[in-house]
Amino acid sequence: EEEGFNRIPLSNEIVLRGHTKVVSALAVDHTGSRVLSGSYDYTVRMYDFQGMNSKLQSFRQLEPFEGHQVRSLSWSPTSDRFLCVTGSAQAKIYDRDGLTLGEFVKGDMYIRDLKNTKGHISGLTGGEWNPKSKETILTSSEDGSIRLWDVSDFKSQKQVIKPKLVRPMRIPVTSCAWDHEGKRIVGGIGDGSIQLWTVKTGWGSRPDIHVEKTHTEDITGVKFSTDGQILLSRSMDSTLK
Repeated sequence: EEEGFNRIPLSNEIVLRGHTKVVSALAVDHTGSRVLSGSYDYTVRMYDFQGMNSKLQSFRQLEPFEGHQVRSLSWSPTSDRFLCVTGSAQAKIYDRDGLTLGEFVKGDMYIRDLKNTKGHISGLTGGEWNPKSKETILTSSEDGSIRLWDVSDFKSQKQVIKPKLVRPMRIPVTSCAWDHEGKRIVGGIGDGSIQLWTVKTGWGSRPDIHVEKTHTEDITGVKFSTDGQILLSRSMDSTLK
């Protein structure tokens, strides 16, 4: 009895093959019919469960940025588009069938203050579509910033968030997420801290909650519970907290 308790209750399983390296990102659309998988083999594969035959093959394969690993994938709230974040500095938006709608602008790497760059200046680490607003996405980067973007305008960002640091340095933001209401943003920072911001009129970069020394290695994932009261963090130090 105890053994059965630890296993996920499943009656059937299928294995989706196709990637040649580790699968680093997954996104299931809100209807459950389409699945995206991203990999360190630089590709995104699109699977359609309604139109799938016994070969279980993907119906489309994309390479968003040549030579860049796929870091995260995220559907829009209406599942008509998805966000693809790779190790390049520019996130891309695709439509439901995998056609490119646009890519966000890259910043000027010679401008010192990240607040003044038009976009990220080094590789992205994560990104997520706002669960309640179909026009807003969030990205985090090795350049040490989190940025909010309007999907209808690829040329300029809405907001630059610089995490609170002990000394003014460039410390990568290794992960980011929205809460389920799309009202709060959380970031896992390379100094081991987790910082949380509430989106409201006239808000700046000062975090509402700042927890130091949460992990000893990079924070690779942050997720809110549905009620927004619990935050889960995952790290390269082999722990979940």
